[in-house]
Amino acid sequence: LVSKEEALEHVEKCREAGLVHVIGRNKLDSFWLKARPDHKLLTVCNCCPCCCITRYIAHSSTAIKATATKLPGANMKVNDKCKGCGL
Repeated sequence: LVSKEEALEHVEKCREAGLVHVIGRNKLDSFWLKARPDHKLLTVCNCCPCCCITRYIAHSSTAIKATATKLPGANMKVNDKCKGCGL
């Protein structure tokens, strides 16, 4: 267990390392890792840009894109480092 401050510090280190932040309910984890209960699983990940599965959703079929929806309660903040690329 970590404090909120420790968690935010870790996320900042990951951002500085160029990792991709992802939170959500990823069914792949329940299938691949057998994580249970699968309906409550919340994935928190900091992936390398070269292999992050969420980066490929934008280039996927319409059916796959439809499975990616905003997690209720999650908010994204855009700062002045945003390049406007839409990702």
